[in-house]
Amino acid sequence: AASELAAALSSGDVRGLLQRSRSRDEYYVGLYDWLAQSPMAIAGYKLYPQSEEVAYCYLKTTSHAEYTAVMTRVNGSVRLDAVYLSDIFEASMSIPTENEPVRFVKNLHRFGIRTGFSQVADIPLPSIAALCIDEEYRDRVKSGELAPEERYLPPEWIAQAARDYFGLENFSYTFDEELYDSARGQYIYDANRGERCEAAIVAQWEQDGVAYVTAQFYTDPLHMTVDKTITYSLRKK
Repeated sequence: AASELAAALSSGDVRGLLQRSRSRDEYYVGLYDWLAQSPMAIAGYKLYPQSEEVAYCYLKTTSHAEYTAVMTRVNGSVRLDAVYLSDIFEASMSIPTENEPVRFVKNLHRFGIRTGFSQVADIPLPSIAALCIDEEYRDRVKSGELAPEERYLPPEWIAQAARDYFGLENFSYTFDEELYDSARGQYIYDANRGERCEAAIVAQWEQDGVAYVTAQFYTDPLHMTVDKTITYSLRKK
């Protein structure tokens, strides 16, 4: 897998990795297009398996730049999920992935909230609905109230999530058929919902009952050029 990846990055012929894994093309197209247009001269590589499904591949180019590729096995084939400068990747990995404030901010980005905001009214309703569905699904599965294979959530659960996370009373967003099944009268969970966001969590700390999460946004899929930095403050209700 590592030698196949190195060859693909060197030649710029990376699309085959995506096509064989039969993954969502629209999610990865920006990364793969970038790599296809900017071949890397790979001088060496080393693979570090993390599990049966995930591995990190450390790459060194002839210009001595170091990158880390995140690889996932999907449908029996290897998919390239991301390529980062190694120092950025290592800084991001030092922050616990199961940290609740970090996960929440990542979901903000995933569902299109990528600017700073000072009030809930600044956040689009579809993004609030999508985030509440995702968070509620995760919490209900974790508590055993919902089977992992279930995909429909009752409106009262989403209204409660909107109240807990955003302080909104009587929340309802039933106009989008991708989020709400009007025939069932229930919201729809979809693990593939959301968009790729070129951002990384670079710091997280807590002070006086408030959690702070700092994210850097980048202009490119390899996270080489910083576009902006935003620090979010989150208070648990």
